Amino acid sequence: MRYDAESRKILLGVRELVSVARRRISPTLPYDEDEPSQTEVGAPRLRAYLGGAFPTELSLDFSVGGYDFSLCSRADSVDGDILTVARELYSPAGRPKKEEQAQIRGEGFVLSHMLAVSRGLSEVTLRSVYLSSQSGEFSETKEVVSKRKLETFFRKCADALGEYARPEVERVTERLPSMKKMRFPYDNVREGQAEFIRSAYRTLSRGGALYASAPTGTGKTVSALFPALRALGDGRCDKVFYLTPKTTTAEAATDCLRLMESEGVICRAITLIAKEKCCRNGMLCRTSRRLCKSSASDRLAEATLALYDRRLTVVDASVVRGVAEQFCVCPYELSLSYSELCDVVICDFNYLFDPGVYIKRYFTERGSYAFLVDEAHNLPERVREMYSAELCASDITEPCRFETLGELSPLRRLSEETEKKFTDLLFPYVKEDIRERPGGDKAGAVKLSEVPPELYSLLSELLAEAEEELRQSYMARDEEKELRAAELRRIEKKLAEAGE
Repeated sequence: MRYDAESRKILLGVRELVSVARRRISPTLPYDEDEPSQTEVGAPRLRAYLGGAFPTELSLDFSVGGYDFSLCSRADSVDGDILTVARELYSPAGRPKKEEQAQIRGEGFVLSHMLAVSRGLSEVTLRSVYLSSQSGEFSETKEVVSKRKLETFFRKCADALGEYARPEVERVTERLPSMKKMRFPYDNVREGQAEFIRSAYRTLSRGGALYASAPTGTGKTVSALFPALRALGDGRCDKVFYLTPKTTTAEAATDCLRLMESEGVICRAITLIAKEKCCRNGMLCRTSRRLCKSSASDRLAEATLALYDRRLTVVDASVVRGVAEQFCVCPYELSLSYSELCDVVICDFNYLFDPGVYIKRYFTERGSYAFLVDEAHNLPERVREMYSAELCASDITEPCRFETLGELSPLRRLSEETEKKFTDLLFPYVKEDIRERPGGDKAGAVKLSEVPPELYSLLSELLAEAEEELRQSYMARDEEKELRAAELRRIEKKLAEAGE
């Protein structure tokens, strides 16, 4: 969402519209946070499957909440009254998860509405095409949607934008101008700081990387944040990420931003912390969202705007927890939602560099971001940990140890069969480096540029069986239903992560 001061219109795309609608209306209109990433339909296999069709540009102007919007996006293919959306999926199962599918379907509804308006259609056939990057297989669905149903859906999504427009307008008309004219927050510039600031601003403006080394206490934090905010005010980037390896360096960035506030800068920033550290419900959502009231709440947008209206320069974890408790929402989801309204996001290295926990709402696709990496000398060791994966035979055989599944469980039987295939597949790679751990387990390591394709097939087969048994468990009526479902969800999650 971007406010164009010259035309006085807010510009946005379909994916962002549906994302905002999910937070504002209901979890049944999901957006794609923390889900497997998606690629544009430029992938050759998808393009070939669609018959070589090229994307069709669609646009629509509308007004809501006293603001004018211009919605522009592309349909992957349009043939008469048939509109196609296509995605490449990275899940081992080769089909979208429930929330991911709802996001894609929501985008398809909005694009179909835009097509119906532009061509005067009474109904549109929405075609959703999925490509599994692991199996190479395609799947698709079709549904015919009436113009009236599309209009109703679009109006619900559009109504969610009214309140979210205000922070964006204020960002362009108040916050960015204050950064553009900001002065250095100290009376004197230390030796070396002026050169650091000029080099940092030049790099932020032109792109590239700058490495700076200086002793502790020489003002590196302000020398990096000052040119970053100036670059933000000048339109050289859209958001600044201050990445740190530990809490103490994050506090230095927080203190610096508050100092700049005293010099007249209007800025919104947040310090992100891990979900485990801010959750007060023992991470019940990982067992079942139904067990955690905060996960089921539909007041996330309301809480986000309430947090914004506090007008704090830097929002820390304690503030987020307080507002989350007031509105009964997940504090972690609230912090991520509020970060979208911020100019500066202070967070750990993991949120950018770790392929398992990076913030997908920002880094799945390219964005105009400035990255300030504090204490970058700590990064190599952290990255080695992030990019080293471990897969155990015990992960494959875990269903065999779960008695509630029963001896006749198809998943249990498949798990037993898969263990030998798993060992036969990987042993030749690690046999030269087999070693015994203190507990008696044997382990081996190997450097691979690509994982054997057969491994994906094994995991995909196990995951599909776990999902099927989970569906059967939901329909069961025995006393162990909930316990079995919770364990199956955990197994399903572990297999999905291994397959990614």
